[in-house]
Amino acid sequence: MTVIAPESDASVAGQTWSGVGDPKSGRAMEWVDFVARHRNAHLVSAKIEPLRAAGHLRRLRKLLRKTIEQAHPTSAFATTIVRLAGVLEIQCAFAEECDADKLTRLVRARHAPARAEWSSHHSFRLDAVKELTLAGGLEPRDRKSRGV
Repeated sequence: MTVIAPESDASVAGQTWSGVGDPKSGRAMEWVDFVARHRNAHLVSAKIEPLRAAGHLRRLRKLLRKTIEQAHPTSAFATTIVRLAGVLEIQCAFAEECDADKLTRLVRARHAPARAEWSSHHSFRLDAVKELTLAGGLEPRDRKSRGV
């Protein structure tokens, strides 16, 4: 597995949170911290089709993270961009299955072949149509947060 993007979810958002804190808080954690703390967690993987430039991949990852946050997870989660056997994926990991199930329903992911280090695995194709659907489904940002 090759990690394509920075490990830190916080770095994508320009935040400095290190992932240290209550692992059941429902907050994003850095991938390496999440994997170390949550053995046999639950994975939802987004297969990127067609291939995208690095900047676009980071935007897709941020979109998925915002989608997860707006579903109000009750447990820790993390995202990362990886290349597995030549296929680009954005992996979304969850400490609790109920949070993985929320994303699975939102993106209409299907059950996928088991991976040894995960308790469950669902997968979906993240193409332009799905990207637009997810972006349209996000709540509007607060005007103050945009500096307007």
